[in-house]
Amino acid sequence: MKKIFLFTLLIILFSCPTLANAAPIPTFTLNKTTTSIKVGETEVLVAIGITYVGNLVWSSSNTSVATVDDFGHVTAISVGATTITASTINGENNAACEVNVEPNSTFTLNKTTTSIKVGETEVLVAIGITYVGNLVWSSSNTSVATVDDFGHVTAISVGAATITASTINGEHTATCMVNVEPNSTLTLNKTTINLQIGNTEQLNATVTSSDSNTNLIWSSSNTDVATVSSSGLVSGIKFGTTTITVTTEDGNYTATCAVNVSNRLVNTNDGNSSGGCNALFYGMLGCALALKSILNLKKSK
Repeated sequence: MKKIFLFTLLIILFSCPTLANAAPIPTFTLNKTTTSIKVGETEVLVAIGITYVGNLVWSSSNTSVATVDDFGHVTAISVGATTITASTINGENNAACEVNVEPNSTFTLNKTTTSIKVGETEVLVAIGITYVGNLVWSSSNTSVATVDDFGHVTAISVGAATITASTINGEHTATCMVNVEPNSTLTLNKTTINLQIGNTEQLNATVTSSDSNTNLIWSSSNTDVATVSSSGLVSGIKFGTTTITVTTEDGNYTATCAVNVSNRLVNTNDGNSSGGCNALFYGMLGCALALKSILNLKKSK
């Protein structure tokens, strides 16, 4: 009886699956062990040797740099490095990929055209670049405008130049057309003058210009009241007011002076006050004698 029992037991043991024949734990690899992605971009990591990738658990060692979903889609968040790991559900097998996130070099400038006066500076801003110092800046005409390593454009002389910003690898560029204009000012030594009829006064114009063209044009708004010569000499003609205007030849800059012309009451040769008083006294005396003569004539009638 014992022999029959032992024989039956052996048959049962040999007919059952052994641990050695149990299904093996799956092993797998990722299609990449290292990769580089630019900020904002996404890349898919593929698990090789796994029938259904959803059976894996995905994780990122630094989610502020890059994240990964349940199907191996890696999204770059910020510049840096992280490790993406895929593990079997029981955690006994895993595979990893080192992800380096780089700046996204696609960028634009805040302006495509701009105008600057000679001697002035303007800053061009690169939009989409984390650190503007990673760009190479250049000017197509450094005699007109120059640019430094941080996009500061300085106007040198009148003309046009193209400012170009390029990534270090030269794959991406952006440009701005810069027009440099003259930097000029025009002023007069007086803004108001009072003239008597027949008198003159000299107006002096001061021009500060980066342009060699500093020819001036003078004019009067009312030449019946006062005229002005090509050198700025104003002559009083008759009672009234007028405006004297001086303009640069290109018409970009002007300055004005208000002129008041009055009647001349007396004509003094020596110009001193005693002469004026004497002339006034004798004039009044003449009027009094004339009035007396008229009164005497009426009495005699």
